[in-house]
Amino acid sequence: MTRIRPTDRLAQLLIPAGLTLLSLGLSLWGISGSLPYPGNGDEVFNYVLPAVRIPASGLEPLTMLNPPGYIYAIYLVYGLLHGFGSPVLASFLKDPGQLILEARVISAVAGSLAVTVTYFAARKAFNSRAAIFAGLLAATAFLPIVYAHLSLNDAPTLLPVAASLLGAVGVLRNGGYRWYLLAGASAGLASGVKYTGGFIIAAMLIAAVLRIREDGLSAVLLRAISAGCAAALAFLAANPYALLDFDRFRQGIEIQNSAMNSHYKYGETNKHASGYYLWTLTWGLGWVPAIASAAGAVLLTIRDRRLALVLLLPALALFLSLVTKPLYFSRYLLPAYPILILLAAYAANEAVTKLARGRFAWKVVLGTAAALLLCGQSLAHVIHFDRVWSRTNTQELAARWARANIPAGLPALTDQYLPAWWPATAGNSPNPAEPSDRYPAGLLAGQADPLLLDKARRAGHCWVIASSYEAGRIAADPAHAPRVAAYYAELHRDATLAFRATPFEDSRSTNQDIGSNRFSFDFSYNNYPFEYERPGPILSIYRLNNCTTRD
Repeated sequence: MTRIRPTDRLAQLLIPAGLTLLSLGLSLWGISGSLPYPGNGDEVFNYVLPAVRIPASGLEPLTMLNPPGYIYAIYLVYGLLHGFGSPVLASFLKDPGQLILEARVISAVAGSLAVTVTYFAARKAFNSRAAIFAGLLAATAFLPIVYAHLSLNDAPTLLPVAASLLGAVGVLRNGGYRWYLLAGASAGLASGVKYTGGFIIAAMLIAAVLRIREDGLSAVLLRAISAGCAAALAFLAANPYALLDFDRFRQGIEIQNSAMNSHYKYGETNKHASGYYLWTLTWGLGWVPAIASAAGAVLLTIRDRRLALVLLLPALALFLSLVTKPLYFSRYLLPAYPILILLAAYAANEAVTKLARGRFAWKVVLGTAAALLLCGQSLAHVIHFDRVWSRTNTQELAARWARANIPAGLPALTDQYLPAWWPATAGNSPNPAEPSDRYPAGLLAGQADPLLLDKARRAGHCWVIASSYEAGRIAADPAHAPRVAAYYAELHRDATLAFRATPFEDSRSTNQDIGSNRFSFDFSYNNYPFEYERPGPILSIYRLNNCTTRD
């Protein structure tokens, strides 16, 4: 038996700890960006508010559209920091931005711990050098870091997915009972945080089938059944009302599935989901790791087909299930990232081994070069993103102007709901988490019509707010909503621009039309391009021509 030296044991602890701290630092830098306004509407309405509104006497979630595992984690932290029930609600009403921030920190911590587990999964699957490559890539990959900044369930899902992947590799390599239980329980928990996270249980099932020759059918069946029970218990622990209120749980699943199959993503220029998801990997992971993942898949299929089956089939199944849906977002593919990272790390490790030919100095040089190639693109954009999110949001710039220049209480026509920064009452603004009803003509962009401008003018409602999050979508896809496109065209002709806040560094963009072709469903929100200077949409405040304001 080989004895592990104390220095080796220390290195085995310090390396993953350092990688986790790197990820946590990148995730916490700029994490307060956009506050007190949410960076994504789902932050408040799908996670923070449901956690706040869980009564102290029970745990029934406000909604079953998303599994409540992450909501319960937020609820527990809120209870410990503010008190359960009415005290946390009072804290939310007083300072909603603080509670959004606390939920974001949970997401950041969970996403960073996923880096640790991904490191150990790669070490179990390959070796220590591949584990370092995997840990570095997991710690710096752009898309996971972006979603670690938000109080959404995407980054937290990566932790149980990575843990289940580690268990599946353990099942394949050793077949021990503990690996089955780890893989099963983690997959159940992943599904209890995000339904699609449960795809990872396929890795354990494939590994179990491949163990039958070594361990025998009866032993594998017993362990696989135990893993299935562990998965069910973990899922119910994270989502108990899936059993206690099954009809409501089923309805939530049906609504989600219906939305995924029927909603049109207007404004998306990439009309094919398969091409879209592959494109997101070129910046969500980076060009080099995306290509390395493909190369790793081919190499692993040639050299270790059993492990290739465990890694590739679940990822392929998730991908195929997503590309059949007309509604697609980059974050939907995030649960597959731990697998893609392992494949990229394997390819990098094999390249270094092949080129170094056993020479230590060359291993160091080539290993450093490989790490830079794997992580350089994402790290540069992550640092840019963190810097952008550390600056004042365009909504706050618009808020300052509106409070200084517009009398309190005036209605406004807007392409979404009346933004929280509109001066509804003297000296303060409405709760940033709740839409205001202090205006008669609020509308979703899909319902806009040029006649609304005349209606607003006759009513004496002279202020109009336009956001590139809506106008930009129409500009990118005017054929989908021609009346809405006409609304924005009429607004440009028949109103005077009073103020515009822009997220772009180029000052010329301040004079661009609100519906410019700069809109991107991804980049307008995650600020990936280096031309972004601050977070938020292009926000324009217009005053209708020939309009007299009525208080």
